[in-house]
Amino acid sequence: MEKQTVITTLHAHLEAHIAELQTLLADTSESVNEENKSVVGDKHETARAMAQIEQEKLATQLDEAVQMLALAQSLEDAQTEEKILMGSLVRTGNEWFYLSVPAGKLVVGNEEVYALSPLAPIGHLLMEKKVGESFTFNNVTRTVDEIR
Repeated sequence: MEKQTVITTLHAHLEAHIAELQTLLADTSESVNEENKSVVGDKHETARAMAQIEQEKLATQLDEAVQMLALAQSLEDAQTEEKILMGSLVRTGNEWFYLSVPAGKLVVGNEEVYALSPLAPIGHLLMEKKVGESFTFNNVTRTVDEIR
């Protein structure tokens, strides 16, 4: 598995998520504006307030997604082949992990890669490991076979 392909897939995944959030935020903003034009009343005030809360939640999610993309982009040139650090692509048996941002499962070619933060439980266990070292997660012992 090529590390650059994983990086490209992760970036595309994050960019698609950002685009989706931007669309939802625009739709919600439009909804708030429409509610402002409506007849005043308790029912309309409640609907407007709910739409504004949703708009704030989406804005926060969008900010977090943009920050995740920036962090992912900053890891592109990470050289981490001796021990596992941020930016490492790691194989343990048939599983691949990319220590970067918490983006979950990515499909790269016909394989799955789990993009995860070093703060995630398994990410924390992987950090600083070298090829040949083992760790146990959910009562399953895994050995680091490869670091890219």
